[in-house]
Amino acid sequence: MKLRTDLGNRRWRSSRRQPEQKYAAIIFIDIFLTAIYALQNMKYILMLIHFFSVCSSFAGPKSQLKLWEPGTPLKLAQARVKQINSLKYSIHFTIPDLAKDPIEGSVKVEFNLKKLNDPVVFDFKESGPALIKAVKINNQVGRPNFQAGHLYISPEHLVKGSNSISIDFTAGSAGFQRRNDLVYTLFVPDKASSAFPCFDQPDLKARYELTLGLPKGWDAVSQGMIQTLSTKDSNTIQFSESLATSPYLFAFAAGRFEIVKRKIDGRTIRMFHRESDATKVERNLDAIFNLHTKALAWLGTYTEIPYPFEKFDFVVIPAFPFGGMEHPGSIFYTDKSLFLDESASQKQYLDRAHLIAHETTHMWFGDLVTMRWFDDVWLKEVFANFMADKIVAPLFPSINSEVDFFLKHYPSAYSVERTAGTNPIQQELKNLNAASSLYGAIIYDKAPIAMRQLERLVGEKAFQSGLREYLAKFKFKNAACKDLISILEKHSSRSLQQWNRSWIQQSGRPEIKVQNSTPGAHSIYVISSSDTEHHRRVWPQTIELVFGNCNPSQQSVVLTEQQHSAKLLFSGKCDPSYILPLAKDPGYCFFRLDKKTLAFLLEHLESLENEGLRAVAWVNLWENLVDRQISTEQFVELSIRALPRETKSQTVDFVLNSLKHGYWALLNESQRAKFSLPLEKMLWSQANLEGADVLVRTSYLNAYQALFNSSEAWANLYAVWRGEEKIKDISLAETDLMEMTYALALRRPSEARKIAAQQLALIKDLERKREFQFIIEAAAGTEQERDAFFKTLMTAENRNNEPWVLSALYYLHHPLHGPGSVKYVQKSLELLQEIKDSSGIFFPTSWVKSTLRFHIDEPSRRILDNFNRAHQDLDPALKRKLLQGADALIRFTSGEQK
Repeated sequence: MKLRTDLGNRRWRSSRRQPEQKYAAIIFIDIFLTAIYALQNMKYILMLIHFFSVCSSFAGPKSQLKLWEPGTPLKLAQARVKQINSLKYSIHFTIPDLAKDPIEGSVKVEFNLKKLNDPVVFDFKESGPALIKAVKINNQVGRPNFQAGHLYISPEHLVKGSNSISIDFTAGSAGFQRRNDLVYTLFVPDKASSAFPCFDQPDLKARYELTLGLPKGWDAVSQGMIQTLSTKDSNTIQFSESLATSPYLFAFAAGRFEIVKRKIDGRTIRMFHRESDATKVERNLDAIFNLHTKALAWLGTYTEIPYPFEKFDFVVIPAFPFGGMEHPGSIFYTDKSLFLDESASQKQYLDRAHLIAHETTHMWFGDLVTMRWFDDVWLKEVFANFMADKIVAPLFPSINSEVDFFLKHYPSAYSVERTAGTNPIQQELKNLNAASSLYGAIIYDKAPIAMRQLERLVGEKAFQSGLREYLAKFKFKNAACKDLISILEKHSSRSLQQWNRSWIQQSGRPEIKVQNSTPGAHSIYVISSSDTEHHRRVWPQTIELVFGNCNPSQQSVVLTEQQHSAKLLFSGKCDPSYILPLAKDPGYCFFRLDKKTLAFLLEHLESLENEGLRAVAWVNLWENLVDRQISTEQFVELSIRALPRETKSQTVDFVLNSLKHGYWALLNESQRAKFSLPLEKMLWSQANLEGADVLVRTSYLNAYQALFNSSEAWANLYAVWRGEEKIKDISLAETDLMEMTYALALRRPSEARKIAAQQLALIKDLERKREFQFIIEAAAGTEQERDAFFKTLMTAENRNNEPWVLSALYYLHHPLHGPGSVKYVQKSLELLQEIKDSSGIFFPTSWVKSTLRFHIDEPSRRILDNFNRAHQDLDPALKRKLLQGADALIRFTSGEQK
């Protein structure tokens, strides 16, 4: 973000001496020295008084205005908490018909001022003084000072106690997502102050009273209940006053919606949506409402706090950039996560249940009790995921919950933890404008693993009792990690400081090895944990190990701060065919597979009878592949042979997703040619396998569509796309046919436009038409057309629909287009800072990953190295995102295969 002041890009300090004050100081010294001499003669006493009077006139006002840097600095946030409380916003927005037209607004801010020492500082960023139309301070016209995204109200216009400030303004655009018939807010983590003047920090919770002036025919939803509806002359909706809420959680959505109501357990729940396929909506309705209801009931019982807000609505939005966002009483979801097609996989059903449970959990963890500062943003996300796992497990009794937890969290956390861009769960944050960089797999996936360790450490009952006290004590307030730790220590009677240091405050994962130290009649195996970064750090944890063909085969190992290695004694000779962790306690680590275990898995993995053991084996094989202990070719060969024997859908999905990445990114063209036909044959056969689980077969069909390359496979899919061939029990929806069109067009450019035109004519939903027209340019265009498409992405407004952009980048950079897309890498990297400043919290990481996904080659490595040399001052948080996305490129283009 650029500063909008006459000081340009100069770095702001918390206070600043102006040139006039410097000159005043010099004059002061001169006058003071003269006064000393004057004191030698009493008759000059009047002259001395005069001199000091002149001095004070040059020195200016007694108190100097303290100017703050853009964003919300931590020190400003801390000062405001000591200064202000009892906060309420009364907000009015007038929404025009056209998305290009500005939104006009007014806000009345009422608060109690505890002291009058300093100005009251509002945040109103990405705007300028010209957007502030009028200001009234305690009903008097005011002229506040506007500098670098802050509005300063002088204390001389305020009173100790109750104050009221009214501001008319033109809203900034960054916090709004807009189309001609839709507008919704997305303020997390710091975008509220781009929409209206406010105190944009999580620990200044406020009550909100919202009024919306809307185009005719629009509906709206917010936190409050609707109090006033439209008249025949205007479409104005007024909402009741909300309960205390942080600014990033205040929200509304307005536009043309269908509204579905259900009354369940005495509570009316409303769903706002824009899906035009009535059959799809009807097919999903029961599941969507039931999943919300079950989550609400479970959380009320677990926490002993009934649902804490006035109402419960949710909004389903096309191309919403996140899976969901937890605004209290008005959760926002992306449509594709909730409205599943008939061809949805088991993973998609599980993911939907997890998502709904996750966002519902936030009503307690995040909304009712909110972190004080965003360095503890993980605190709300960890409980949302941790509780979601508990809620979902009994809803899918056929699913092994231990395996589900392992596959949902460990591989994702490892994908960041293994990189040079990893970070601790809790990160330092000096300014809220950098909070978006805190999000990622570490807080969403490593943190639940750490929390499970904590629950086992203190015990389930003590853990639950501690959480109940935590929620009750900080209800409608803010809390920090140290508050939670203190309460849990009280309930468990043990110190948790080492756990906090090891799991929360430091990054990385240990490497764990198992070695036979005394082969012979009696075997002793040493399990050792070492810090991969050689900092002598320790991660206390429990690991369940299986020693194949030994008695007993299963052993539990506890590693502590004092004992980070352990010995296992077998009474008889133990020469295991393999040594692997179990999914229940697999160890958060890089588990280095010994040569014998590697050989066994590459030859006999499918023979393992325990499904948790197979899941862990596949994940650890992939981790050892990334560490270059085995080759990608070996992994592909194993997948073709062993995967058809796997019956569990979660494991199948993990292997197929790994296979997609390894096949296209880590194999060269000749290696892919070697595997193309046997891989296609295996995938097509499994997709059509009689008697197999339809959800598993759907996963194979999706993988076939992603990995095929032969003319025979193209003909198979083309026949399915045209409806000439059916795959038993798998029904293809409009979105499935769109994806199939991209895949067919990508592989046969000569027919791409014809196929695309036919598919476009069949799409009924207008939103999906727009999506298809956007993505097809990257999949089907000529190189010149793809160049033109990429050029459009240089403009921020063309990146508004972030999910569409990411899908397009997949095809734009696909290896089947040839090496021409390498030329996009340099410009994509140069755009990183702008991407961060103008997009959602997850988009910068996804932009890097989507750009570099397939470019595991020397030309791309040179581009990356040159970019790093030229941008050594790149924001450290953004540099971490770059290193995370570039990890495969760095690993596989340097050094020799081990």
